[in-house]
Amino acid sequence: MHTKSRRRFLGRAGNSGVLGPDVAPFIKRNPSVRPIPCVDSVMRGHNFLGPNVLGEGQVLTGPYAPFGQTTHEGQVVPGERKCGAAVHRFQPSDPEGTLEMVAFGIRQPIGLAFNPQGELFVGENGYDVRGLRPVNDQVDATLRIRPGHWYGFPDFSAAREPVNMAKFDSPDELQAPIVLVRADGSQEPLGKTLDFVIDHAATGLSAPDRSLVIGLHPVNASPSGIDVAPASWSRLAGQVFVAEWGDLAPPTNPLRQQRAGFRIVRVDPAQSQVAVQPFVQNRQPGPASEHGAPGQGLERPFDVAFGPDIDRPGRSRNRAEDAMYISDYGIVEIDFSKAPPYRYIPDTGAIWRVTRRGAMPANVPPPPVQSR
Repeated sequence: MHTKSRRRFLGRAGNSGVLGPDVAPFIKRNPSVRPIPCVDSVMRGHNFLGPNVLGEGQVLTGPYAPFGQTTHEGQVVPGERKCGAAVHRFQPSDPEGTLEMVAFGIRQPIGLAFNPQGELFVGENGYDVRGLRPVNDQVDATLRIRPGHWYGFPDFSAAREPVNMAKFDSPDELQAPIVLVRADGSQEPLGKTLDFVIDHAATGLSAPDRSLVIGLHPVNASPSGIDVAPASWSRLAGQVFVAEWGDLAPPTNPLRQQRAGFRIVRVDPAQSQVAVQPFVQNRQPGPASEHGAPGQGLERPFDVAFGPDIDRPGRSRNRAEDAMYISDYGIVEIDFSKAPPYRYIPDTGAIWRVTRRGAMPANVPPPPVQSR
């Protein structure tokens, strides 16, 4: 079936179901923007107090609501077909008429790939420590997609653990005060303890199946594009390879103390071991440019794909053994003078080719000094 339809993923507005000052540029551009659920969702009435990015003073913002608007206890936020944090499918001949949600509750699905058996895998970015509802997540994830399942966003971590566990709390100074708003309009302060925002029982949601996580990445590693190794890769055939784009600390996580990502990793979905294994990475953690070697190693690998080995110039194309190709985003700098605070450096991206001889830029003979 997957060969006749298209599958696409949709992200969500905000970090964890609640809009805040961390996405102020987008709120100012479109004040009506909000996270959109896939199913009718019953709210617990938890609202978050923060600075008013559209005016003065402070305002309360509820989950699945535009910035500055509250949701009350027992309120039902209607689900929509074009919902966020989900994987959808459609027929290209009639995309509007055939659009349907495959799975939902996936915080930030990025890459997706099928194996020969028709199983679908998706890379997911876990929560950030930012906004009105920061979640100090422990991992990012690669997931096996099971149609119709809820994967837990915004109340479960990337490892599918409940976010009200103490380990997911952020320092007090980074959290917003929570206020319970009841159906009659009365309010009650709840402090700053991270808790669920959806009434799961009333919504008809069960805790997500943790066995659907096939790969655990370091938090903020940002798993992105993925692909499945073909038969020509022998003992690695069928394994899922994932490009880790890398962290954007400190804006996304001021608590991060070391680099995460900037590499290609692999995971075997047939095994119970879910820790990812490095496959292509720089000799030193982080992007090559931070070590004085721009262009000589990985910067921000965004996607990975297998295809015929396009050998060096003047030589034939080897179709007996596929090569791995890596799409490298290039240099990204943190620039707090901008909003959002990121600067993407033109003409620094690359396509890398990985064979049994090593890793090298496509059509460039020497291998990179920073890769292995």
